[in-house]
Amino acid sequence: MFAPVRFRRVLAAVAMVAMTSAGCAGNPVAPEPNPAAPPELSLVGDLIGTTRTVLKKTTGLVFGLLGCVPLDREVSSRWVGPSGGTIRAGEYALVVPAGALDRTVRITMEQVRDTVNSVRFAPEGLQFSRSARLTMSYDNCRPAPRGRDHRIVYVDEALEVLETPASRDDPRADEVSAAIDHFSRYAVAW
Repeated sequence: MFAPVRFRRVLAAVAMVAMTSAGCAGNPVAPEPNPAAPPELSLVGDLIGTTRTVLKKTTGLVFGLLGCVPLDREVSSRWVGPSGGTIRAGEYALVVPAGALDRTVRITMEQVRDTVNSVRFAPEGLQFSRSARLTMSYDNCRPAPRGRDHRIVYVDEALEVLETPASRDDPRADEVSAAIDHFSRYAVAW
């Protein structure tokens, strides 16, 4: 995926941004990539611009969105009702158990093309009576820092982390899953 030297430079740049932004108040602002910069530096700028480290100040935990090679945008829609069902879009799957919905709803799932693995659901704000299970691949992403598991996080459209549902990392399959209770957008983090 990345050449070893380039990969170390990318990780170093992302780590520096994370450390710098940890001491700043408010949201960190990433510098615009220099169009005249060599391709390697342009890649770093792209990752810095999209891969944000967010401090969860209430718990003291740090979550970072993984930088990834963009996946193709894929969209899938399916009617799901009280008996449950499964919907897939690209590398992601959502399993809605029986009893999670009290009526039939058309669910749309979009694998977003970005340098962060994320999925967008509609209808926005849909609530489940029983948790649905979201599974996302991360085999196109850089590794999580040593000792950190991959996780799924609920994000807004600016990719700011809003919630961190309990996640289960499966490194052998390069995927992570989490129980989710509502919609809109989720991403892979560490």
